[in-house]
Amino acid sequence: ELLFESLVELGSDPGLVRYHPVLCKGRPRMIYLGRKFEILPNVRWSNGKPLTSLDVSGTLRILNDSGWRGYNPIRTRELLKETIVHDRSQLSLTLAQGFLDPLALMSFKILPNGVPSPDSLSFAKKPIGSGPFMYAGVGSDEGRQYTKFVANPYFGQRGIRKAQLGLPTIREIRFFVLQNPIEELQKRTVDLILDLSPGDLDRARTLQNVFVPDPLSSRRIHFLAINQRSPMLRNVELRRAIAAAIDREKLLDECYRSGHKDLHKPLNGPYPVDSWANNPKLKKQLHDITAAKEFLRQAKEKHATIGNKSWQVKYDRDDAQAAKALALISKQVKNVLGIELDPTPMQLSDLLSDVRDTHSYDFAYMSHDYRDHTYMLLELLDLKRTRKKEANYFGHLDGKMEQDLREALSHRNFTKVREITHDIHHRFQQTMPFVPLWQLDRLIAINRDLIISDGKNDVPYIRRGEPFPMDPLRIFATVEYWRLERK
Repeated sequence: ELLFESLVELGSDPGLVRYHPVLCKGRPRMIYLGRKFEILPNVRWSNGKPLTSLDVSGTLRILNDSGWRGYNPIRTRELLKETIVHDRSQLSLTLAQGFLDPLALMSFKILPNGVPSPDSLSFAKKPIGSGPFMYAGVGSDEGRQYTKFVANPYFGQRGIRKAQLGLPTIREIRFFVLQNPIEELQKRTVDLILDLSPGDLDRARTLQNVFVPDPLSSRRIHFLAINQRSPMLRNVELRRAIAAAIDREKLLDECYRSGHKDLHKPLNGPYPVDSWANNPKLKKQLHDITAAKEFLRQAKEKHATIGNKSWQVKYDRDDAQAAKALALISKQVKNVLGIELDPTPMQLSDLLSDVRDTHSYDFAYMSHDYRDHTYMLLELLDLKRTRKKEANYFGHLDGKMEQDLREALSHRNFTKVREITHDIHHRFQQTMPFVPLWQLDRLIAINRDLIISDGKNDVPYIRRGEPFPMDPLRIFATVEYWRLERK
């Protein structure tokens, strides 16, 4: 959000699904199965070069490269058809079919044309973006190291409205690793805590100079990935047994909530609990010891040696809460089923490579961010075989699930899509492609000197119980309008 922009972006208010123009001049014009965009005048990259329609088409070429690690075949291979460049400032994006929310597919971040790979080390060290800030390396302040972002000098020169000139209002942003967030808030040495721990929540609320909004409900889900390339883990009854053996409420209480019973939510399927995609008619809790033992009995009818097997559960070694939770999950599964799960800490990059690239894992603690409110599970659970390999990293294949997931994409009527999605949720519980765990709320704390704004209104420090208009996955969506007013 600091470095890169899109043609349009989802608004920051969690209660509204509304897109705003960013790099395009006004709202895009509707055309047959698509939209026509006109790029704002005088938009430049952080290196001073102009941003044109060719950059958009070049970005789509990157997104369509199956060799790129960020390749998303559902959005680019199946839904976004092509880019038609009319001139340097005008282009059209067309779809291969009708879709529930077309602009959701057109809100990808734009990269400079000719970038060999956005994953390259050279681009990571010197990224070129059109956003309000530029990466400026690391610095030090009284012995504390920080990562620095400085204002992009070209960002505030593009405005077709005078109110845009001179943005961003804040000229430098620094990211610190905090050892004691509450002390930093008291001393006013930080202005925003991005991930406040539940243990610090009550203390932060007592500080006069600090505003703590209610927990932000996230579109991120956490789960146990299961490598079903193993014949034993392909056993659906075994997967259901493990899912039923885990007491999610107890784990959240002991590992994440710190006494705050209203924080975080256990999952019973693949969708966030408070989303339209979640089926409210299904039993809310998967935890059921009796059912878990019955599923295990059925599983042993296919694989009698299941109880003799020990499986690794790989996870990010820097995630202390996950380490504690997985130790308790292993204990619960052992007590209920007699099955050994061995939590194995790994460096995050190695974990992602083992799971997504080489598929060298048994179980893994993973998360998935739904990009927008379309909740396309097919992006995570693409069941098509490509090049004689399973497309999803679980190795899960299910013809009925495949049919339902694709049918959901073929309708534009929201009521029909929701009906299909609720059926998918039910099918998920019967097949358990992965073991859903929880949806963790995001906790932030804001120094009252920091004024959050969307360019039209300053966000007031609202009362408890009222939703705070900020997307927990895109905290810095309107950062160019934020300002500091030291008191």
